Amino acid sequence: METINTTLSQAILLDLLTESQLQDMAQANANSPEVVKLINARLEANAKAMAEAKAMAEFTELLPNLDLPPAPEGVRNIYRAWHQVSRPLTKAEKKDLQATSPDITSEELDNRRVETDQWAWGDWIINKALNVAKAGATRARDNTRKLAITIAKREGMTLTPVGNFRTSKEACEYLGLATGKDSARRVLEAHHYIVDSYDGNDYLVKTTM
Repeated sequence: METINTTLSQAILLDLLTESQLQDMAQANANSPEVVKLINARLEANAKAMAEAKAMAEFTELLPNLDLPPAPEGVRNIYRAWHQVSRPLTKAEKKDLQATSPDITSEELDNRRVETDQWAWGDWIINKALNVAKAGATRARDNTRKLAITIAKREGMTLTPVGNFRTSKEACEYLGLATGKDSARRVLEAHHYIVDSYDGNDYLVKTTM
């Protein structure tokens, strides 16, 4: 397989190539680290996608085997969420947050949650309300909107989770970073913090559309 330059490699549709073709391409471009890195990223993405598809197939095969008794009258559905486990702030974390946010209330401190790296099934919910959008409907409806971001600290090639915050400004206050008239997000990024979209189940509010 011929070698390729970085510009061309960025334009190639790597997802159309087979696994063996990608590996051959990586070997042919062994002297081009940027190209090899791009190909390896595609190989890793393919492997992850295959593993996820396999896990999903194995999981769905087990679902018909759930031996549930007949539902009593009035039960329309049952729901159980797979979610990231969160914990309350420790005394030390509360103290640090109070030092940077003196106006925060005791209730806000008690309600603040920090997500862990653990996942677990939530409680069963009977007759969970399902939002179904009706074609042509013009009346106001309630939706949930996430009001949070996830912050991580970049140290070389390593990302260390910091926590979840409602705004970049709140994150700066927690980390003791002065923003002045600058954008809170730019301040975070200037101090090597990564701002990512929040992907948890807390920090949800209802909005009317």
